[in-house]
Amino acid sequence: MSGYLLDTYMASHIIKGDQAESLDRLVATPMSEIVISAVTEAELLFGVARRGHPSALAQQVQAFLIRAEVLD
Repeated sequence: MSGYLLDTYMASHIIKGDQAESLDRLVATPMSEIVISAVTEAELLFGVARRGHPSALAQQVQAFLIRAEVLD
């Protein structure tokens, strides 16, 4: 596998869209090359739950998780 394994910090900033340089790089990278760990997936979902499941954030996280491959 070649590509990028994103940690929770980077995935969170990409979901929020608050780091333009990171977002630009992600847009230029095929989603087939973007992976996250199961731990990162759990941390993202925990973050949504901890904030009371705000619908906008929950939708953004789910849209990201649909596109990113999750590794065990």
